[in-house]
Amino acid sequence: MIVELQHLATCIEKRVAKVLAPLGITPWQLEVLDALQHAPRAGLQANQLIPAAFLSPAAMTNRLDHLQAAGWIQRLPNKTDRRATQIRLTPAGRAIATRARKARAAAIDLALAPLSPAEREALSASVHKLLASLCESRCPVLASDSSTSND
Repeated sequence: MIVELQHLATCIEKRVAKVLAPLGITPWQLEVLDALQHAPRAGLQANQLIPAAFLSPAAMTNRLDHLQAAGWIQRLPNKTDRRATQIRLTPAGRAIATRARKARAAAIDLALAPLSPAEREALSASVHKLLASLCESRCPVLASDSSTSND
């Protein structure tokens, strides 16, 4: 069953990447923008984004460099720690994240179309249960209420 779950995840990831490509955004970029969208108004430090994305500090810095070059985030001085920066979404970052989230949700809805509403609910509950036991607090999907969305 593990192989089938990995294959399913890969298939859905490919569908999502395909619908995001015309928008000029990748799934990993949307993942970071999503985390910032739910952040306090002051933004987050890079080290606060790392657990949600399961990345090393160097990989997160690289991703943030790309997002900043695209104009989707800004890095601002941290008012309490001169060594740190606060990362916030720009208006363009909010706009692309909103469009991309809708496209991702549509792709996931299409992928899950063969399941009845009851089957979707059972799948969601099972996935959340597994994530809770395996990932503990590192799983970003557990931090938000995904019962109203398949995304």
